[in-house]
Amino acid sequence: MVRAVLILAIAAGAMSASQSFEETCIKCHQAKEIPNEVIYKRYLLKYSSKIKIREAIVSYLKNPMTQKSIMPPQFIKIFGLKEALKLSDAELNRHVDELINRYSIKKKLYIEPKEEQK
Repeated sequence: MVRAVLILAIAAGAMSASQSFEETCIKCHQAKEIPNEVIYKRYLLKYSSKIKIREAIVSYLKNPMTQKSIMPPQFIKIFGLKEALKLSDAELNRHVDELINRYSIKKKLYIEPKEEQK
């Protein structure tokens, strides 16, 4: 019984130590009125594949620099350059995956089914 309680306590502590995508990213973007979907679309236009988008976002979030930013200079002038995230690689990758899945264009596409030929 004691062992089960101890395991649950450790698991709960680990879960609370790991911030969610909402707490880490969305909360700040909403407070500053930074459009996440627009940013993702810019990455999609430039890099076009999930792998390349993921690499570019992770690289930028680890070491934000104007040269790495996908946004135009006017955007950086208004909102400033992001501070580096102090997350483990696993957490950072998990958050970037969540961002890519949340704003995926594929989820918004509707393809008409082909009509059956008579």
